[in-house]
Amino acid sequence: MHSNMDNKTNFNKPAFSKKYLCCSFKKSGPVLFLICTFSLFFIALLSMTPGCSSASIEIDKVQDIIKKTNPEIEEIVICKDVGIDFSPLEPQDFFPAGTNSVYLSVKFKYFTPDDNLKVEWIYADAQKNISSQEFSPDVLSSGYHSFNIKIADAFPAGQYRAEVYFNGQLIEVLGFTVE
Repeated sequence: MHSNMDNKTNFNKPAFSKKYLCCSFKKSGPVLFLICTFSLFFIALLSMTPGCSSASIEIDKVQDIIKKTNPEIEEIVICKDVGIDFSPLEPQDFFPAGTNSVYLSVKFKYFTPDDNLKVEWIYADAQKNISSQEFSPDVLSSGYHSFNIKIADAFPAGQYRAEVYFNGQLIEVLGFTVE
């Protein structure tokens, strides 16, 4: 007859022997101990190292600083209309009677959201400011921007000017005449 003790697991003893743990240090000596220790240290070190993405972010920031150049204004034009890209169409400084809309087109490079263009539209004959308009891009950009002033019926005959400011500094004054 078999004893019930033979078929039962003894929960007081471990199910594995100490000699099968990661390394059997008594038999393999200090070399295996060093290899196991170094391996565990290396794995722990790798798990704490930040990923490559943070390094690429730093590189991107450096490249942005290197690429960033000073903003430029290449051209400012008074015109009758602007194209789809806001470039000037029919540049002129004399407008016929009955004109009710005048554009100012600015070609710029490397503008950031910190940059600001402002136009003061002035009826020079009466020294009255008609309108003030501003522009700052949402992101670093280059291209054209247009300002437009419309009068309900038509501009009164006379002399007008557009004062253009960049980051608070007057950079150009353009005059035009409505006959």
